[in-house]
Amino acid sequence: MAEKKLKRNESPRERPRGPVFGPRSTVIAVAIIVVVGLIFFHRIVIQGEILTGGDVLAGAAIFEDYASKQMAGGELPLWNPYIFSGMPFFESMTWSAFVYPSYWIKLVLERIPGVELPRLFFLFLHYLLAGLGMFSYLRTRSVGHGGAVIGGLAFMLTPHLVGLATIGHGGKVLASAYIPLMLMAAERLLDSGERRWLAALALLGGLQFLARHVQVSYYTWLAVAVLVAYRAATEGQAERAWRALATRTGMVVCGGVLAAGMAAVLLVPLREYSEFSTRVAAAGGMGFDQATMWSVHPKELLTFLVPSLFGLADRTYWGPMPFQQISQYAGYVVLCLAVVGAAVERSRRTWFLVSLLALAAVLSFGKYIGPLFRAMYELLPGFNRFRVPALFLLLVQFALSALAGHGASRLMGETGSGRRSWLPWALGAAAVGAIAGLIVMGARGTLMQSATAALAAKYPGAQLEALRGVAAHAARLASRDAGILLAFATASGVAIFVVGTRRLALWISTALLMGLVIWDAATLDLRFLRPEKMQPLDHYYPETSAVRFLKASPEQFRIAPLGREASSNAWMYHRIESISGYHPAKLAVVDDLLDSVGPGNLKVLAMMNVKYVVGIPDLDHPAFSEVAPGVYEFLGALPRVFPVGDVTEVDDPARALADYRSASFNPGLSATVVGELPGPVLSAAGTTVELRSYRPHEIRLVAEVAQSCLLVFSEVYYPPGWKAFVDGAETEIYRANYAFRSVYVTPGHHEIVMRYEAGALRSGLRLSLLSAIAIAALWVPWRRLRSSGANH
Repeated sequence: MAEKKLKRNESPRERPRGPVFGPRSTVIAVAIIVVVGLIFFHRIVIQGEILTGGDVLAGAAIFEDYASKQMAGGELPLWNPYIFSGMPFFESMTWSAFVYPSYWIKLVLERIPGVELPRLFFLFLHYLLAGLGMFSYLRTRSVGHGGAVIGGLAFMLTPHLVGLATIGHGGKVLASAYIPLMLMAAERLLDSGERRWLAALALLGGLQFLARHVQVSYYTWLAVAVLVAYRAATEGQAERAWRALATRTGMVVCGGVLAAGMAAVLLVPLREYSEFSTRVAAAGGMGFDQATMWSVHPKELLTFLVPSLFGLADRTYWGPMPFQQISQYAGYVVLCLAVVGAAVERSRRTWFLVSLLALAAVLSFGKYIGPLFRAMYELLPGFNRFRVPALFLLLVQFALSALAGHGASRLMGETGSGRRSWLPWALGAAAVGAIAGLIVMGARGTLMQSATAALAAKYPGAQLEALRGVAAHAARLASRDAGILLAFATASGVAIFVVGTRRLALWISTALLMGLVIWDAATLDLRFLRPEKMQPLDHYYPETSAVRFLKASPEQFRIAPLGREASSNAWMYHRIESISGYHPAKLAVVDDLLDSVGPGNLKVLAMMNVKYVVGIPDLDHPAFSEVAPGVYEFLGALPRVFPVGDVTEVDDPARALADYRSASFNPGLSATVVGELPGPVLSAAGTTVELRSYRPHEIRLVAEVAQSCLLVFSEVYYPPGWKAFVDGAETEIYRANYAFRSVYVTPGHHEIVMRYEAGALRSGLRLSLLSAIAIAALWVPWRRLRSSGANH
């Protein structure tokens, strides 16, 4: 008895506690994550409501409407003729849902009579995947069930992830959900070298790519590379260990190749498109400054303590970025638990998470770490095609949630075997949050002044009084959030002390920490998560008198929306072709033309087949005539296809841009062609062109050609997709007037077809099938089969 008493009262050693929920802990933990998810997203899952903020209605709903109607007609939506005078639809990832399994699962399930899934059902499933994936990741790291479920809930409810869905960036949510599982598979592969983990890494990586946010996938593989580098730095010096690591690193690389191969149906067309998009600086598109516009200033990391310190999202944001639509806040409780996990656990596994967190945070600074980020921009393949370095904070959120799971498990005694005093940790958690909160509350006036100055610099034409009103509101938000920080700092300190004493039952400690994590996240999530009942798209995009007039016109034409209408995709919903719109990665040729020459240039309007201008209330110009309220007919519009008999052949496309500014240039009579034509251009006189049919993927026309000439199409030049055929024989498409297509024709009667052929899609599909077969083969226990065959 004396010996037992001595151990109980004096020994610093203590055995880890058993499973928090008994023998069925895993089942109960999974059920908790699912139930919390259902409660949190119940309006989406049970009531079928949707999120309508940001890009949801501005683009996603319109694009999906177009795609679904194209698919219903038996045609893949590969080209979108309704924005920017036409651009690739699938290759640009405007809409590519059919490459992801959820599209087909939904299609099959909804063929069952009476079954109609909520519109955002699969988005909800990916939030569950994020939570359950983190739970699984932590369990493979020997974190107890209680800590693992806390880490899973922290990641699932991270305000960053929730905010992304509310602004229509669901692809980022889908891709982010795979981060824990990807790193779990990579760690297990490096630990064991087993083929099944290679197959798992390749399969998960392929699905993450197919979730259609390549930047998040790219950053995830960078995290895997960090893991490999970390293992190389921390492995023992034994030659055997190095050989094993080298072999397993090769397996990780193989997993990455197979993942990219599995997603080739998406990645091959995307890579082809990106060479012609604004995302590639070589194509006249995104340079370093544009790529780093959404860099996180180091001072903005303070929003991990007070989320609205620089305003909150678009309404009041006054920080250095152009604008901000989400919050980076992870929860003060999660921060405290993460510090415990990093400082107390002190294992190789937790130090990897600390390293990843620190590196991701630094990389999110983008332009503020100029030399380092520029080196990555210039040296890493494909890195220069991404913008928004702030997305690196997704890895920070992952690492914080994982460390919080480690910390919670250690605090509750699920892991570790030594007793310690948690009072200093409790006092530290309470003091740091309280001091930060009090400082912010006391600096309300200073914050208002700083916000006013920042907003005035951002919006130089705005009225100062209006800016002061926004700044005052931002300062009030920051002060309120500072008060909330005080409350959670106190709660965190109390929880750390009470749970650390381990006098509570383990399930009570788990419930206490879970409750704080959920409550902390919900205080911000619910500010963003405001679903509403889905209305028909006609409710959001009503048929105005201008729309009715334009839809009644029988001719083939485009419109030029100017002013506030310029970046609207609403015209697309009504199937009215526009020379502008909204898309994050436009074709560079159109963007260059509109930026360099201007959408109001009469020669540009003529060349783009613009018959009507909308969006300007009082347009007084002799080239325009008002034909309906707010609709002005452009009297100089050129047909969709027309002949020219005067051609200048150039090597530099920039020459064509200069021609638009030349007084002698008339796009209806002459053209500037990049390259050398196969014969002379004599005259357009006597040549007639009849447009027989015009569909998104095919244009048919008949031409009676009197003399050799050039047929110019007011169609965007995109050589990877469009092919031209004259009398059934393929002919070259020449780049005319900088951004448009043309074909050379000789005298006679000709039937001309211009057709969109997605060769990259077919090539990618073949690669995807081969990679999927290879991944499946890795799962097959070939040794067992051979052994079984030999025994028989």
